[in-house]
Amino acid sequence: LLVDDRPSSYERLAPILSAEHTVDVETNPAEAVCHAADGNYDLLIVSLSLENYDGLRLCSQARSLERTRQLPILAISDADNNARLLRGLEIGVNDYLLRPVDKNELLARARTQIRKRRYTDHLRDNVQNSIEMAITDALTGLHNRRYMESHLGTLAEQASSRGKPLA
Repeated sequence: LLVDDRPSSYERLAPILSAEHTVDVETNPAEAVCHAADGNYDLLIVSLSLENYDGLRLCSQARSLERTRQLPILAISDADNNARLLRGLEIGVNDYLLRPVDKNELLARARTQIRKRRYTDHLRDNVQNSIEMAITDALTGLHNRRYMESHLGTLAEQASSRGKPLA
């Protein structure tokens, strides 16, 4: 998702990215976070030089929402705007580009952030699967002894406080 409200900018960047990726352009920064949360995007590219909106606020909002928290953010900034760029890195921007944007550098940084995102998602899924396999019997699908041992104390306390039998 490319968030930029200047036609001269997004009309140049979108075709470059379209060579390797599907690109959606959001020209209304106020709607960008909702658009990013509703779509299944691999990368959020934000211009920090938005006309009537603070690009850093947009990045901060993306980091604060659960659905976009893990979404990598690539900021595009003017070369004379180092203070804003540093602030962006502090609030969670993953990478940045300086204007004028080089075509090859844009594609390389986008590729890198997307590859990291997919690898992180893969690792997260593997951890979740490992946790499920550690507490579930593969044949029956029921919880195993490890699960019972970790939850038995809580179940015994609940039964005792309610005055009901445990089994």
